[in-house]
Amino acid sequence: MDLVTACLDRADAFDKNLKAFLHRCPDRALSVARRVDDLRAKGERPGALAGVPMGLKDLLVVEGMPTTCGSRLIEDFVPPYDAAAFEALSRSGAVLVGKCNLDEFGMGSSGEHSAFGASLNPWDPSRVPGGSSSGSAVAVAAGFATFAIGTDTGGSVRQPAAFCGLVGLKPSWGRLSRYGMVAYAPSMDCVGILAHELRDAALVLTELAGPDPRDATCRRERMPDVLGALEDGVADMRLGVAEDWMDAGLDAEMEQAISAALRRFSSAGARLRPVKLGLNAELLDAFALLAAVEAASNLARFDGLHYGRIRSGVGGMGALRQSARGEGFGPGVLRRIKLGTDALSAGTGRAGYERALAERARVRHVFEKVFAEVDAIIAPVCEGPAFGLGERLASPSEMIGSDRFTMQASLAGLPALSMPCGFSSSGLPLGLQIIARPFDEAGLLRVARALEARQDFHLRRPPLDDLFAGGGA
Repeated sequence: MDLVTACLDRADAFDKNLKAFLHRCPDRALSVARRVDDLRAKGERPGALAGVPMGLKDLLVVEGMPTTCGSRLIEDFVPPYDAAAFEALSRSGAVLVGKCNLDEFGMGSSGEHSAFGASLNPWDPSRVPGGSSSGSAVAVAAGFATFAIGTDTGGSVRQPAAFCGLVGLKPSWGRLSRYGMVAYAPSMDCVGILAHELRDAALVLTELAGPDPRDATCRRERMPDVLGALEDGVADMRLGVAEDWMDAGLDAEMEQAISAALRRFSSAGARLRPVKLGLNAELLDAFALLAAVEAASNLARFDGLHYGRIRSGVGGMGALRQSARGEGFGPGVLRRIKLGTDALSAGTGRAGYERALAERARVRHVFEKVFAEVDAIIAPVCEGPAFGLGERLASPSEMIGSDRFTMQASLAGLPALSMPCGFSSSGLPLGLQIIARPFDEAGLLRVARALEARQDFHLRRPPLDDLFAGGGA
């Protein structure tokens, strides 16, 4: 009860500034926390996450609570069922404190594309927190929740984690059930985890993993013991260093932080070797096109007839659909729908889609070759610390370029995580990415823990009291 109360109080004091949550549920949270305390008082064990406060990205449904997806189009939607992720975490005793802000329908790399206002970075409110799981990252970094659930399609958990000084875990595609998650690009969408420490992320992953007949893409085999392998170390493990990504215009402080991390891996007994993964404009275009095609298909249901805001007095079905989508969707979502619709059309659009599929197959082949030689890959998450609010809004290509180091693992369906590896001279977190073989979350977390054990960046917290004296304006 005390931990939940402390998180709720902290959100009361600071979330009017940071906008981590779209909907908070203090009465519900306190009721669940009270029930956990009662069970403990009776000598019962209420679950591995009993009493632990969590945030949930507002792209996953909870029965009886609003699910907006950060969009005006469905701001009044209250689902009649729970997402699989929320079911699993509720069984384990976790306490929901609120639904978290996000880029509309998960489409964004900065947290600035929510219809209900941008989340702000708790380390520096003039900076973005990253997207699209912006509110989930802010809630954890600011101390409003112990962990949060986000989603990751091309970096939407890993990039916010890097910008906010957190662990951001994207499991293998198919590891976790996506039942009850509003789809963006289903061939890449994953439920992801944001936490301060790797052990917390591993524990949450353990509670989430398992077969689910409601999601045909969810792996039937049980996940290996990731917690038991966490402290096995990296002695004699082969770690590939993405040499060509390190040479792709990294900020000098980011390059220094990753170099320092590599030295820590080496001192822990790992054998480092350079690898080349490839990085080009065609790859960015392929990711953008494939995601847009799937988005256009998935968002077709939001037409003002089946789902979304329904308006009366609009003549004809075409006009009704155009009115609902034109007024309900933000410009970033509409841009992706148009791009995806064009690509699904006959002619040059279709040819571009087929080239994108070929590029995706090439990426998978590159990773297969690299993983024949190494056990995991060390790479950047992004080129530097969080960029300024509004800095990339005018350039969609520059914004999607923020995902250039994260989208490859998504295209290949690989497990990957971001973790702190340093701070800039201006006090902003810097993140490092680790990528592993398909369904090797145990190896991924084991490698990351070897680094975490040799540094203390994950213990630092944003100076909210200094930034917002007296709880803010």
